[in-house]
Order: sequence, then C-alpha cells, then structure tokens
Amino acid sequence: MEDNIQKAERFLREAFVKNPGYSFGDPEIMIGHSRTVRDVSLQIAERMECDKELLEIMALWHDIGKAHEADWKVLRERHDELGYEVTKDILPELNLSVEQKEKLVAFLRGDLNSSSEAQMAKDADIIAFFADEKLQAALKKWADGKGFSSELQRKIAGVDRLRFEISKELVKHPLEAMKKYWNLL
Repeated sequence: MEDNIQKAERFLREAFVKNPGYSFGDPEIMIGHSRTVRDVSLQIAERMECDKELLEIMALWHDIGKAHEADWKVLRERHDELGYEVTKDILPELNLSVEQKEKLVAFLRGDLNSSSEAQMAKDADIIAFFADEKLQAALKKWADGKGFSSELQRKIAGVDRLRFEISKELVKHPLEAMKKYWNLL
C-alpha cells in the first residue's frame, strides 16, 4: 500500500509524462527537479519545526501546475495557481488531516505564503534550480528561443526572495557554481 509521499511522487511522474510540454519536452527534467526540491526542503526543515510529510508533498508538487493542459504563456505566468486543478482528483486519496489538506490546497492554488512548509518549498525551489545544470541548460535554450535572453539573471534575482537564513546558507555554493558555469560572474 502506498503512503502519501509515494502517491505524490507517482502522481508527479504520471502528470509530467502525460503533459511534458513545459518540461522542455522531457518529463524527467521536471520530475528530477521536483525531487531535488524535496531534498533541499528537507535540508531546510532540519533546522526548523514543520510538518515534514506536508513539506515533502508540497515540494514534490511545487511545479505540478506546469503539467496543466495550457499553452506555455499561461503555464509560465500561472503555474503556481494551477496546481490544484492538476491534483484535485488525487487529493482525496491522500490520508491527510483537515489542516494538512487546507494548507496543501492553499499552496496548490498559489498561496506560497500559506504556511511555513509552503515557504520552505518555495525557498527550496529557488535553491534547487542552481544545482541542476540540465534544467538550467533546458531553460536557457527554451528562453533564448522565446526571446527571454536574461532568464538566468531573473533566476539569480530570486535569491533575494529567500525567506530563511538556512536557505541563504544553502544557496551560496550552487549559486556560485551556476554563475561560474554560465560565465555570469
């Protein structure tokens, strides 16, 4: 029998395999990124009190709105709030408390400040990008093709939105490595 985390991870895979459009045509990019976000979230949580099960689900599903059936413009601008639409049919299958479900639904509807877990997942998303050269290359290629030549700089600006001191510590090494790799020093 699957636990909640296993269900969330299985659904993540199914969603991006079904609709890999905003995964740069490769669902493994977003699946891998989501797993990295989960791992970084748990590193952040080592120094903070939180619901780790809820945090893992939020981290795994932080970009699940990108698996929604919509064009790239909608997904780029609104994926944070489309997560609920993608997950609403599986949510009843999760064995979560009422409070956990409320926090998860708020997060999946785009309220990234709805809980400390949501904030940790968002910080982890920012950090995880810098640690993933494959995602960086795919985003850069896609963005350059769309005329968004400063997409990597936009991602770097996201560091200013990190909420926790541990997040600011964790981002230093991968951020410098990314800057060096792309010659952005």
